[in-house]
Amino acid sequence: MDIRRPPEGYVFKEDNYRSDLFPDFGSTLKPWYPELNGWDSGSIAQAWKDFTEATTYAVLTIGEGKSDDRDADFLAYLFAEQELRPRGLMLSRDGVPFTYYLLEMLGPFWEDYDLEIEDEASKSSS
Repeated sequence: MDIRRPPEGYVFKEDNYRSDLFPDFGSTLKPWYPELNGWDSGSIAQAWKDFTEATTYAVLTIGEGKSDDRDADFLAYLFAEQELRPRGLMLSRDGVPFTYYLLEMLGPFWEDYDLEIEDEASKSSS
């Protein structure tokens, strides 16, 4: 299944990632993610750390080349965490929250999300 990307103009919330750790690393990432322009560098670094841990992505440091280009999966991860997790949609069949996952495997959760959004829209229009 394809990875769901955030829509153009999506506003990413910094709150869950606020940190003053690794601001230098966050500063190197910041130019590649204008969507996070208002975020502190430490928060970007924390979000990247969470992304690498949650998606079992190999953690690469600046010297190993990761920060010299944009990774669209990073924004897809932030989008999924911001939209799916608060709705309780990031759970296994036995109700255990996911702590790591493949972005490609979130399709069924996005389907449930779409149904919830449609349901909310129909309730608010009636």
